[in-house]
Amino acid sequence: MTTGETLLVLAGSVLGSLLAGVLMSSSGASVISIGIAALIGFDVLGGAVCNGTQTTRAWYHRPGQNWVHHVAFVAPHLAYVILVATLMRGSSFDGRYALIFSVGLVGASAVILCVSDRLKTPVAFSAYLVVLSSITIGVGSTRAMGWFEPALLLKLLLGHLLPNGIPPTKAV
Repeated sequence: MTTGETLLVLAGSVLGSLLAGVLMSSSGASVISIGIAALIGFDVLGGAVCNGTQTTRAWYHRPGQNWVHHVAFVAPHLAYVILVATLMRGSSFDGRYALIFSVGLVGASAVILCVSDRLKTPVAFSAYLVVLSSITIGVGSTRAMGWFEPALLLKLLLGHLLPNGIPPTKAV
């Protein structure tokens, strides 16, 4: 990873963590929820920046990588959906939110992984919009975590699953 990419990823991670923590704190959430939001912000917002770098895209789409590797990257992120559904969407587990978000993310990932490379980008953008709209219209965004749904989908659908496709340039 170039110095410029590393600095951008670190800035995204730190600022993401601070933003998530401050927003959650301002909502009157518990210390545990604030800490979890800050950790999620660090990984999801910093990870979205990281997945946008040429170095990271080249790594995840190098020869030998297949759909199993991509699913193995996407699947653990469902834990964030469960945490948000459990701790940040009211006094009890929001199963409808968890179901809509999880099925949308897994289904969109499967479709993106199955289409030809030529169609991956427009399909990924379409899937992003459909899943985000389904969450927003179906159950609404999460109070004090309104950044979470679009950022996680961006990180995974538009960042991780899209192939490199851009020839390397001189490092900055």
